[in-house]
Order: sequence, then structure tokens, then C-alpha cells
Amino acid sequence: MTDEMDVEDRVDVGVVVSEPQQQRSIRTRDDIVVIAARAFDARGYAGATMGAIIGESSLSKGAIYFHFPSKASIARYLVAGWIGVVEQEIDAAGKAGVSAIEALRSVCGNLAGRIDSDVALRAGMKLTLDPGFGDGSAFSQWVGLTDVLVVSAVAAGEVGVTAVVGRLAWNVCAGMVGAACACGVGGGVVELDCIGEVVDAHIGAAVGSWDGSV
Repeated sequence: MTDEMDVEDRVDVGVVVSEPQQQRSIRTRDDIVVIAARAFDARGYAGATMGAIIGESSLSKGAIYFHFPSKASIARYLVAGWIGVVEQEIDAAGKAGVSAIEALRSVCGNLAGRIDSDVALRAGMKLTLDPGFGDGSAFSQWVGLTDVLVVSAVAAGEVGVTAVVGRLAWNVCAGMVGAACACGVGGGVVELDCIGEVVDAHIGAAVGSWDGSV
């Protein structure tokens, strides 16, 4: 006796195979996320209406609202995805056996590479500081995660306690968002070198602000 499944049929070498409902649902959700992310990335939160997102999709209005009841719910999903990736990168950097400052460079470089190729992550990053969405708490969370590396650098004697070092995490996160937004003006793409230069400038200023004395 065979099990029945809610399926989407397709032909594969003359045989009808089945796609489980859950798998199809995940694929539909991911399609919605990418379409919405493109809108947020190009037009910001205020400029990306739910109507436009629906219009740019081949999915039905009901299917979209089944997964996401509002554009705010999509934005929250994208932001949560970005914060999750930041946490992953920081955790991986902490296990790499490099200095905290090099870990910071590595995290920022890896994040820059990921937003270059992943519009959902890029939109999630931009939304953390989008004035039309939220209260900035997601951006503050991102800064707080990044500051763990700065605190570790101070504890290891890589940098000292200076005003510039104290602002380093905020400056790096704000610089990444700003560079990504500026690169996208006029239909441009995110330039990894630009983001890297911004990050390096802030880290260099922080390191240079300390003369090595206790």
C-alpha cells in the first residue's frame, strides 16, 4: 500500500514523481522572499508596496498572504535572516584562531561577499537602518554582536580604550549599510572593494588611535 501525499506532479524520465506539500510550501515562501527583497533593496521599505510585490510575482495574492500577512512581516523575516547570518559569521570567526581585529575584518569581508550575491541578505541588512521600518533595534543588535569582537580586541591588548575604538562597531556597521546603499544608487551594484575600504578605514583609525600604552 502506497502513502498518498499532497503533491505537485512532474515528469521525470517517464515517471510521475511527487513533491511533498511542505517542500513546495518552503519553495513558495522563498520565492516570495526573493521578490520582496528585490523591491526593498531597490526602493526601500516605504517604496516597496505589497501591491507591487504581488504584481511582480507569478503567485496568487492568496498564496502570498498565506505566508506573509503584510510587507512588515516579510521585512521582519529578512532582518531576522540578516541577524542570523551575522551571528553565524561571528561565531565562525571566533573559532578560527585569529586575532579579534582580524576576526572583525574577516566577518565584515564575508558579510560583504554574501550581500553581493544574496539579495535577501542585502535587503535585510539595509532594512536594519531603514527609517521607514522599525525603531533601529535590529541595527543596535547587529552593532552589539559586532562589539563583542571589539571588546575581545581590547581585552587582548590589540587596541586600547579610546573614543574611536568605542565607536568602532557602530562605525563599521553603519559604514557597511551606507556603502551598500550608495553603491546601489543609479542602478549600480554593491562593490565589495568599496565596502572593504570603508571597513578598513574605520579599523585602521581605531588601531591608530592607540599608542600602545596602558
